[in-house]
Amino acid sequence: MNPFKLYRFIELYIKFVQNASSFAKSNDALHDYSEAEIADLQSSAKRIIRISIFCLVAGGLILPITVPWIRYLVEPMSLKDALELSGCGLIFSIFLMPMSLMMGASFGCLFASPEFMRSPFGTKWMELVGTENVIASRIICALVSTILFGVLIGYVFFIFACHIQRPPG
Repeated sequence: MNPFKLYRFIELYIKFVQNASSFAKSNDALHDYSEAEIADLQSSAKRIIRISIFCLVAGGLILPITVPWIRYLVEPMSLKDALELSGCGLIFSIFLMPMSLMMGASFGCLFASPEFMRSPFGTKWMELVGTENVIASRIICALVSTILFGVLIGYVFFIFACHIQRPPG
């Protein structure tokens, strides 16, 4: 993968996230739409933001911190091992947070209305995923959501399968 394309992707995603809140609150970019259409578009934008925040908190914070403690309750394991896995979870959360945010945004855009996808905010998303076609954007959103959800599930299995080896003594 070309590192310059990755930089461009990160740059577009940051712009997308920065514009999300302002789009959901203002009518400035929507002067060509009726009041009902503006309300619908802003409702869709707020829903996408809520889904993204939920995924960020659930997948980026709650999951990495609670999974080791669930394992502690289910399997015989020392408190020290559970604390070490929780620390590992906090380290993993650095990577899981942006991934969870992206998963939430792609899942939210997957179910957004076609009118929303053609709006200024929706076109920013389609620019981010690299297409101008609404159907292609939905296919990409479904793939991204599924793959990133699979990574979160893989993380859970990794934590449950992780065997902490202690030297005898």
